[in-house]
Amino acid sequence: MGDIATRFVDSTDDVRIAVYEEGDPQGPPLVLVHGWPDSHVLWDGVVPLLSDRFRIVRYDNRGVGNSIGPKRVSAYRMSAYADDFDAVVAAVSPGEPVHVLAHDWGSAAMWEYLARPGAGDRVASFTSISGPSIDHLNAFVTSSLLRPWRPRRFVRALTQFLSFAYMGLFSIPVLAPLAVRGFVANLVRQILLVRDGIPREQLHHSATYKADAAKSVKVYGANYLRSMKPGRRDHYVDVPVQIIVNTKDPFVRPHVYDDTKKWVARLWRRDLAAGHWSPMSHPRAIALSVEQLVDFLGGKPPARELLRAQVSNPREYFSHTLVSVTGAGSGIGRATALAFAREGAEIVVSDIDEGTAKETAAHVAARGGVAHAYTVDVSDAESVERFAEKVCAEHGVPDESWSTTQASGTRACSSTPRARSTTACWPSTSAESSTAAGPLGAGWLTADLAGTSSTSPRWPRTHRNSR
Repeated sequence: MGDIATRFVDSTDDVRIAVYEEGDPQGPPLVLVHGWPDSHVLWDGVVPLLSDRFRIVRYDNRGVGNSIGPKRVSAYRMSAYADDFDAVVAAVSPGEPVHVLAHDWGSAAMWEYLARPGAGDRVASFTSISGPSIDHLNAFVTSSLLRPWRPRRFVRALTQFLSFAYMGLFSIPVLAPLAVRGFVANLVRQILLVRDGIPREQLHHSATYKADAAKSVKVYGANYLRSMKPGRRDHYVDVPVQIIVNTKDPFVRPHVYDDTKKWVARLWRRDLAAGHWSPMSHPRAIALSVEQLVDFLGGKPPARELLRAQVSNPREYFSHTLVSVTGAGSGIGRATALAFAREGAEIVVSDIDEGTAKETAAHVAARGGVAHAYTVDVSDAESVERFAEKVCAEHGVPDESWSTTQASGTRACSSTPRARSTTACWPSTSAESSTAAGPLGAGWLTADLAGTSSTSPRWPRTHRNSR
């Protein structure tokens, strides 16, 4: 990382917030807000991916790191966290709206801030990760539990309510801080390593992690019971909002965001096959999502992934999706290419026979689709390398890659040349992908596409079908 400048900002309750600034001083300001039990170092994996074009501002929440923490539990309400954000933004970017990326309680605090008059003048965009609005969450849970005749919503709301049961334990004075210091902080790290499979070098915790977590656990006592009271029914947001939904998050379930479109005028949703701490496990996906939204709001054409993520944007299932089909010159390869094109995808058609690849592309075009023909020999690693680099350069990284080739009566699995590939966009085994069932046939279509997916800046996984 580059040089980091530190300053302190005064907020309410006699709190002083430690603020850390880095990146491009002339770039658009991007404020990163963490939750519990983390500190500003949560974003250590994301910052290097964004610092060359953003002026990045991070800060420690009250009671964490070098930020002063009040003793009163009530000083940790979401309104106080919103005060801290307001104070930081007023100090670091008084004349320019900031983009915001926030996680967990930091995200919940941002939703609180966006309910304030004039928030739209201070915030240019908000990307939220695993931290819904308390008002919106309350509305979803209570309205669903009061309608048991709608069993799916009822069960989802009950499941979410029970998923927050641990918050009650974390709200117990004295006992909760002792438990955090004694075993909870270590347990969280083990969960990240074992259950979420995050490499140890991607666990970003400060040297004072345990002490900070014990002090700031007051956020639960200040907000858990209050969140059960009826929330505001006028919490509408006019700031552009992007929600990154961690589909494997055991604490914040994906369906709690189903009604967010009722409250947010401009909304994008990306589903990511990740646990709660995706800023650690999927930093590339997070960084790319922010870049694409900021680029679009700045006047650039929207990326395919962003178009797919836009809520209330009617489209075909695979619209705004780039699909590569190898061995598409004839047979099942051609049928696969035509099937994806029929569902709205843009197709990269490749085959060892240039003529048949062009024929398939012509068939797609004749049906109103878009296709690009290439020649590639999947048994030749260098040919695959050149093909991958050319496609990435000319069309961007495909969202789906399918191989239907055979060689000498056996499948020519692209995993062999892929393993020897060195190009940055050729696939390697990647945790940064999302999966969802597709509409083209049970069993053989597993797509990285549902709603948003495939934000990894690498070539996607390859699917194979024999003829």
